[in-house]
Amino acid sequence: PALLGRVAIRKSREHNLPLVYTYHTRYADYAHYAEPLPQPKIKEFITLWLRDFMTECHHVVVPSQSIKDMLLEQYPTIRNVSIVPTGVDTRRFSGFEKSAVRKELGWTDEKVVISVGRLAREKSFHVLIKAFARLDLADTRLVIIGEGDERENLEELIQESGCADRVTLTGLVPFHQVPKYLAAADLFSFASITETQGLVTMEAMAAGLPVVAVEASGTREAVDSSCAVLTQYEPEALARGLQEMLSRDNLAKASEASRQRALEFDIMKQGEAMVEVYEQARESHRAGQYVLSERKELRDRLEEIFEILKP
Repeated sequence: PALLGRVAIRKSREHNLPLVYTYHTRYADYAHYAEPLPQPKIKEFITLWLRDFMTECHHVVVPSQSIKDMLLEQYPTIRNVSIVPTGVDTRRFSGFEKSAVRKELGWTDEKVVISVGRLAREKSFHVLIKAFARLDLADTRLVIIGEGDERENLEELIQESGCADRVTLTGLVPFHQVPKYLAAADLFSFASITETQGLVTMEAMAAGLPVVAVEASGTREAVDSSCAVLTQYEPEALARGLQEMLSRDNLAKASEASRQRALEFDIMKQGEAMVEVYEQARESHRAGQYVLSERKELRDRLEEIFEILKP
């Protein structure tokens, strides 16, 4: 919705074409990257910028019902909002022999809890590590795939929590190798509360992994009770969820439920849904459903931010 979005608006007008936008990031939750600017001002600016942009779109796509509800409450001027989850190529995550992949990765017979994502503050890996440190289970390891600015802080937390011998930070793993790691694991866990959909959770489900995650928008709509345990956003609650799932005698039932649930988000199915959205956008464009936004309020916020930036 920033620079490229402005180009899209201009091209839409020049060529008389409908403009479709997919909202897949809760931008205000990332305002801390604009430090040392005042966070309230930055969040207000983001809100106004998004409102301005989406009002000029003929159709807005969101990945989940909770995000649609949030947008309609926050931006009442937008309309033609459709829910189309980002599709998962489920075929990429099937066909692996677990024991063979474990041998290839050099893993032992211990149970493996896996998580994937950027090592960034908003991904809440600190909550997952604190939860894992509380587990009272032998022969269990936490593997976190990803790299980022929070690595040093997470390494310190792992040492302080006394679980350095049971937690592995792999660093970056090539994209095509991630399905192997998921296939070799026993359980997927995720603590982020800023996801609009939780695509990585769906990929883990496609690999047949039961899920223990913090209940949050996006994630709650990706899973159901047959394959997942959702908890509050605190280490103690997440630890109880992990303990419950890992203590089950047989995870096979939950594993198969995860695979079946993931098929509902298969990329081919969601691709067909997007074609329908484009058709609707074309019809609304032909019908002349177009609202120009009021930019004065946005310009005022820009001027305030520029004043703050002055030396």
